[in-house]
Amino acid sequence: HDALPISVEPGRFFTSYHGYWPVSSTETNEAFGSMDDLRGLVAVAHKRRLGVILDFVANHVHQDHPLYREHPGWVTPLVLPDGRKNIRLYDEHPLTTWFDTFLPSLNFKDNREIRDFMVDNAAFWLRETGADGFRHDAVKHIPEDFWRQLTARLYHEFEREGDRRIYQVGETISGYDLVARYVGPDLLSGQFDFPLYFRLHDVAGMGKGRMADLGEAMRSAEANYPAGAVMSPLLGNHDFARFLAYADGDVKDGENEKEVGFANPPRVDDPASYDKLALAFAALLTAPGAPMIYYGDEIGLTGAGDPDNRRMMLWDEISEPQGAVFEQV
Repeated sequence: HDALPISVEPGRFFTSYHGYWPVSSTETNEAFGSMDDLRGLVAVAHKRRLGVILDFVANHVHQDHPLYREHPGWVTPLVLPDGRKNIRLYDEHPLTTWFDTFLPSLNFKDNREIRDFMVDNAAFWLRETGADGFRHDAVKHIPEDFWRQLTARLYHEFEREGDRRIYQVGETISGYDLVARYVGPDLLSGQFDFPLYFRLHDVAGMGKGRMADLGEAMRSAEANYPAGAVMSPLLGNHDFARFLAYADGDVKDGENEKEVGFANPPRVDDPASYDKLALAFAALLTAPGAPMIYYGDEIGLTGAGDPDNRRMMLWDEISEPQGAVFEQV
């Protein structure tokens, strides 16, 4: 896409470098490769006993997507009854809010055709590629009945005969109650454990609280998530500043993480910050579940809020402290 101004101040221009502005539901991104390339990647991974999960965006499409162009009434209203634009009101109107003016949210609640379309589309990608499941975006912004319908379809089409197992991990940035709501035998396999992430970030990264608080967070996870859930602990992702940016004091509580990236991009000044990262990894990789390592954290990349937290990966020219973290991981 050409660059577009986002609706939040200061209205910076962005492109879809992140892939979350879908313009097709059946084509691969040509910058990455063809469908055959994707099939080949999955096949090679399977030969090495690795699974591949696809990032599935069901909540919205880009304004150029054929689904919106052909069915403009299949989306939630952009303007609220009080005249406000329903943009990024994630907690006030979670099931209807738009991520931006050019990203219409699909109306799952009132439209069975939308639910059927997205369920069929998810099955299409698993059928076409041989992939092993999904990382689901914006789970709390889509009604639970969609996730039940999707899970039932994937079970009956791919798992019932016992020759394939589908793993679905969701993204819900919230507390235990909301994170756990979408996990279960008829829902998702698990979700990213954001309650544990926030405690890990505070204790290991910013020195707030005690190690006992981290232990309490791990015990709370066991108590709050359904039996059999495969939760996914993490210490960083694409939505937050990098762990090292907090640990090194470049991003402070209450700061606008995105603007820090534009005004004063972090660099690691204190070698002891890598020790904090090593401690966080020790907790992450011994916690129950399927830990998620955000690319670059394993060598101690730093960065403020999106897009600064998505810097190019370093492969060869890494420092001695970065190499030490990598060896530990």
